[in-house]
Amino acid sequence: MSWSVYLEDRTQKPDCNYGIPPEEFKPAYEGDEPCNIPCYPTVGVARHSEGGTYAVGGIENAELNITYNYGREFGGAIGYQDGFVQWLTDKKAKDVVSLLRVAVKKLGTERSDNYWASTPGNAGHALSILLGWAEQYPEAIFRVS
Repeated sequence: MSWSVYLEDRTQKPDCNYGIPPEEFKPAYEGDEPCNIPCYPTVGVARHSEGGTYAVGGIENAELNITYNYGREFGGAIGYQDGFVQWLTDKKAKDVVSLLRVAVKKLGTERSDNYWASTPGNAGHALSILLGWAEQYPEAIFRVS
């Protein structure tokens, strides 16, 4: 199991049909339904192949799949009470930079050969990626699903 973390540009129009009144909705394909959650575009980042699942050759979108195994490490380093999803979702990137920086420093970024191992370095490496994106796009918004 894992979290999917996105850094979204919410100044752009959603990529989906969100906000279209039901009477004006025209399906684009069989089974298409009105979207009740906005699907904002992610910001562009340097090509990467990080996380628990990734595209061969990498992607250039701020999307990262992070194993739940790192949850305890994240909680200890960040100090949130309600869980990773609740802590990061809908936060403006600039508002979490300082906490991410402290967490990365505390955890380090030395990775294990086993991505799935709950080690400080594995968790810190994942957070360092989010930190880099947050510093690059301070006005973007995190979404975790």
